[in-house]
Amino acid sequence: MGLMLVTFFGLWKFTGMPFMIISGVIYGICYGSQLIMFPAIIGNYYGPAAFPGINGIIGPLMIIFAAAVPVGAGYLYEINKNYDISFTILIVMLALAFVFSFFMAPPKK
Repeated sequence: MGLMLVTFFGLWKFTGMPFMIISGVIYGICYGSQLIMFPAIIGNYYGPAAFPGINGIIGPLMIIFAAAVPVGAGYLYEINKNYDISFTILIVMLALAFVFSFFMAPPKK
């Protein structure tokens, strides 16, 4: 997630095409790996019995947020004529998720 944070910042601030391509590829790999690791982490932390219920709740929420973020970023762009606020909000949220990931502990059984 830390690498995803750095490359997302790179997509925002780097101006050259090589940097954009490298940042985009690395960000895409990180995002894709989250799609694979997230269900594995849920199964590992909570067990196979809880897996469908948790994914059934989290999956639709992820879809809603994945659809709402670009719309919200576009709205903020229309107001401010730049994406700085959108990128700042998303980078702060990624940074918080990165920090909080170090405090994850499996539930006590």
